[in-house]
Amino acid sequence: QVITAALLKTVLSVVNLVLLLLLVMFVFAIVGYYFFGSGDDADETRWGTLGRALFSLFVWVTADGWTVIQGRLDERGHESSRIFSVVFLFPCHFIFINLFISVVVQNLEEATDEENAHRDRIRRAMNAEKRAQTVAEQEQELQRLLDNSKGVQSTEDVQGMLSKMAGQLRHDELVATDDLAMTVEWLEAYTSTLHEHEVTVKHLNALECELLQTIASIVAERRVRAQRLEYDIA
Repeated sequence: QVITAALLKTVLSVVNLVLLLLLVMFVFAIVGYYFFGSGDDADETRWGTLGRALFSLFVWVTADGWTVIQGRLDERGHESSRIFSVVFLFPCHFIFINLFISVVVQNLEEATDEENAHRDRIRRAMNAEKRAQTVAEQEQELQRLLDNSKGVQSTEDVQGMLSKMAGQLRHDELVATDDLAMTVEWLEAYTSTLHEHEVTVKHLNALECELLQTIASIVAERRVRAQRLEYDIA
């Protein structure tokens, strides 16, 4: 699928390059026709008409057998044809062929990046949908818990309600502890501070890393001082 998309995108660029190459070949064919296809020393087999000149230039573009055509021009005394050959071969063979390859490779990379981005968007959408569904289920369970807690008067009733709900919650949902002193208000406050708890843990981990780095630097400095002292005593 990626290769097909890359080839479809390459068609327009390749057509533009082919048209530009044909334009350059047409100009050189006219020059070759007037220089090598007319006169007493003309090579009419290769340059006698505009069509023959274009076919000869096509052979030069492929760089396969162009030395035979150049040899016939040398035999007929067209020594300046070598300059014509170099001027034509350099842009039309080396540059255009490399442009064809670079266009195909670039479009293939772009098609691969687009496919990866599309898959990443689909994966993110699925994760977001799953996350939203999980949050909705948790909110429903919590709301049901709060609805059932209406009319609870004692801690024993709270404990019984929590024991009843514990078997209905999954491992990835909010699970309340079984403290007898816990109330519904405490549950609401606890669930509202879960995010702050995660942020605090992250800060504590960062502080721990900084302390370890500081201790390591102090130990390294004392070790260097001890080595210097031993060296001075020796």
